[in-house]
Amino acid sequence: MDSVAEASHYYLRDFAPEAMNMRRGMDGLDSMRDDFEALHRKEKRRLEYELDDLTADYRRQQTIRSEREESL
Repeated sequence: MDSVAEASHYYLRDFAPEAMNMRRGMDGLDSMRDDFEALHRKEKRRLEYELDDLTADYRRQQTIRSEREESL
């Protein structure tokens, strides 16, 4: 995202002669980056919970399988 912001700054300075317009463009990029980071954190948490659930299920299945084998 930082490289996009830098490249955008380079191009915006040619098209936005007023500093206020350039600042608005940069603020928009910052907002998009913040949104992206929030979504990334949310998805990471979701995947971590899903992985924890899958790991717990796997361990339960292994325990059940082990107990069945011992009872034979």
